[in-house]
Amino acid sequence: MKIRFVPLDTAFAGALWAEDPGQAARWLSLASSEPQATLGWGVADDERPIAAFGIRPQWHGRAIAWLAPAPNVRLRHFAAIGAFCIGWFDTLQRNPAFARIEGHAPVDQPKHGRWLERMGFEPEALMRRWMPDGGDAMLYARIAEHA
Repeated sequence: MKIRFVPLDTAFAGALWAEDPGQAARWLSLASSEPQATLGWGVADDERPIAAFGIRPQWHGRAIAWLAPAPNVRLRHFAAIGAFCIGWFDTLQRNPAFARIEGHAPVDQPKHGRWLERMGFEPEALMRRWMPDGGDAMLYARIAEHA
């Protein structure tokens, strides 16, 4: 297993979700209106795309984090992705423009929330009927120490 992180672009997204047009559409919806506004990374295992993640700035001091795994991502990949994310978030949050980074996790998928907590996010609020399917989600936030 050789994990590689590359700056995210539409070519990587297309390769990542070549067999899953729904996920491709999801990523493209994040980036389509203002591609320069989405900062992200693609993740490959032995040159095979396995995930993408990033942040989307909302306004000065606030951004939303997202993660979109491919169907072939495995549990073992998340340790490497998590370690990279922690370092990346730490670096971003040295800049006041990223003082608050939010993440969201479906309530019916507690492992997603636990993963955000490992990244330094803290639960803040229950968001009722927030998910596309009408499900509830938890709002998590990672607040920079200088904020």
